[in-house]
Amino acid sequence: MTLRHHQCDGYVAPYSVRSIGNARAWEERDPHTQRLIAIHWYNQTFEGHRTIWMDGRPHPPAYAPHTWMGFSTGRFVGQALEVTTTHLKQGWLRRNGLPESDQATLVEFFVRHGDHLVHTSVISDPVYLAEPEVRSTDFFRQPTDHQTWLFACDDGEQILGRAPDSVPNHPFGENPFVREMHDRYKVPVAAYLGGPETASPDFARRVAALADTEGMVKTRPASGPPATSRAVDPEPHDGDVHVWPLRTGLYLLAGDGGNMVVQVGDEGTFVVDAGAGTLSERVLAQIRRLSERPIQFIANTSFRPEHTRRFWLTRTCRPVWSAPGGRPRACRAIRTFRSAAAPSTTATPSRCCGNRMR
Repeated sequence: MTLRHHQCDGYVAPYSVRSIGNARAWEERDPHTQRLIAIHWYNQTFEGHRTIWMDGRPHPPAYAPHTWMGFSTGRFVGQALEVTTTHLKQGWLRRNGLPESDQATLVEFFVRHGDHLVHTSVISDPVYLAEPEVRSTDFFRQPTDHQTWLFACDDGEQILGRAPDSVPNHPFGENPFVREMHDRYKVPVAAYLGGPETASPDFARRVAALADTEGMVKTRPASGPPATSRAVDPEPHDGDVHVWPLRTGLYLLAGDGGNMVVQVGDEGTFVVDAGAGTLSERVLAQIRRLSERPIQFIANTSFRPEHTRRFWLTRTCRPVWSAPGGRPRACRAIRTFRSAAAPSTTATPSRCCGNRMR
């Protein structure tokens, strides 16, 4: 977290609601029917603004983009507002503690008791949590507006002399701080590195007999075959390419082994990644539906197969003559498309004719 590009990272919703600072809530209603559309929740810290939809709309599909606040829907259950949140970005359950994956889901209950608001959250994360984590927070209503709502985060160099490309990390089994709790508070390593078993009633009786080796083994990769990920694959596998509008002129395409982004402009389209190559014709068909203009550029963002096996943009040239019978003055590119598996190396374009742009 000392790296400059992480210092002003936004908080994800499960942490934002508990972060230090002020919070406020208000309703959004239809101006004609007064029907409740949404409840908004704003946190001063990192200016986290959540929209809790109350109009019964469904959650988006798994491949839809994730955000810091996620996608929230709510309903009233008795005196409680129950909120369900999905599509959260990867973040932190505590800024200097346990991370949270983008597979996490959040269920919350807001209950008002006069000037107090009790907030209870249940966080489920198949990647980092063995069991759901339950938290509660008590809010107290302030009678006056304190006029403190903004959070102007400014990153800065916190550790001098560190190379710009240096990223702090500790390989498995080599974290020098893993025994800090043991040395400072005399807590057995197996107790603070344990999982759900540490919450059982009989664990307190066994804690004195725990050896450090029982805890340190948790800091190293397990022997035997690798564990299967419990994360859910968000990629659609129905043989189709799905289009999700992001904003005006910008679209997400999913279904061909990896997310693709298409930006539509006046002169053509710009494609960021283009799938695994198994559904290239359908990818091209969807892009043509978004714009009749040609694809101008394709940018691959990774060496991974789903980023580099692409449909190719083949450029051929037609001469542009300066005068009847004269020599060609320039080349005008004619773009044609074909599906192909891109090679492992990037082709070097020629000066004009016959070059391929991945």
